[in-house]
Amino acid sequence: MTLEEQCRLSYYHKIAEISTHKNVSLVQNVENKKIYVRKEQQVYNKSVYEYLRNSNNPHIPKIYECVEDHGTLIIIEDYIQGDSLQEIITVQGALPKNLAIQYMITVCDVLEELHSLPEPVIHRDLKPENIIIQDGGYLRLIDFNTAKKYDANRESDTVIIGTRKYAAPEQYGFQQSDARTDIYAIGVMLNYMLVGMYPEINTYNEDKRLEKIITKCVAFDPENRFQTVMDLRAALQSAMGSEDAPQQQDRKDSPNPKQGKRNSWLPPGFRTRTPWKIVTGSFCYLMLFYCCLTMDITNQDGSLAVGAELWLNRIGALLCAVFAIFYWFDYRGIQRNTPLTDKGWGKILMGILVPFMFTVLVVMVIELFS
Repeated sequence: MTLEEQCRLSYYHKIAEISTHKNVSLVQNVENKKIYVRKEQQVYNKSVYEYLRNSNNPHIPKIYECVEDHGTLIIIEDYIQGDSLQEIITVQGALPKNLAIQYMITVCDVLEELHSLPEPVIHRDLKPENIIIQDGGYLRLIDFNTAKKYDANRESDTVIIGTRKYAAPEQYGFQQSDARTDIYAIGVMLNYMLVGMYPEINTYNEDKRLEKIITKCVAFDPENRFQTVMDLRAALQSAMGSEDAPQQQDRKDSPNPKQGKRNSWLPPGFRTRTPWKIVTGSFCYLMLFYCCLTMDITNQDGSLAVGAELWLNRIGALLCAVFAIFYWFDYRGIQRNTPLTDKGWGKILMGILVPFMFTVLVVMVIELFS
């Protein structure tokens, strides 16, 4: 590190650690008082960050400093405010089809620029946590810590890196990562946005065109995937129902994830505001309330329960039924955040066990107050 570089870095004073990321902190520039992110990377590709520093792509954080110091790369970049796609999905649940497609079209736009460089830059860690949605629905792609330049003379990556579930098979040493590696991750992300699960567990199947796109993206052999993000984008635009779908999200016209957050508090059947789902859900909830709140309860001696005891049992039965529905339909991510549900057998097991345990708890409470 030169004296000049030391001087430039000294203008950024640390104000907070970002606990979810190692060696990442918030800093403030003493001159303009703006907040930035400081990263220290031990595994890195400096040339990638040098390119990003000179890039004017509005969907990528701007790099202001990129300094090497004894095997560590120190980076100062934009602080991107907003919610990650993971946070939005956890709160809101599955996203509407066209919104999920539009997000991935924008990601394709960003990757087209990176993949089209003389030495293509491969992100290698595309996942919902690394996509930030700002107010107005504007998308930003962050975290290029694992990005690399494609080298046609190599047969495999020198470092096995990536996030499990989103990492393509070649990232585990089968062959070198290339543009199709990022395409694999896009397919996994798209499926996760639509059903809240990974393709290996449950592939989206409500739209056959989109199902085929996802299946092609996550093919084990890169030769069987889309070969470029341009091809993938064209397929996504077609699946959305318009060849003229916008290639860049506009701040004014983009869907607003805040609206999704408001919808996320609605019960299953109402969150997407689809008319037939609302009608079906309304009928089911009415029947559920009617059955639970009019049911007769028989005591052990054969007499009918009356008064507070009767209503306590009726409300308990209603709570158990509602909880089971909310859990099975992953209301506000309750099922997705339960341990073991990322496995096929675990999802079935916990789908039975969790509502049963809740029912046992309710029965114990009723017995206590009866």
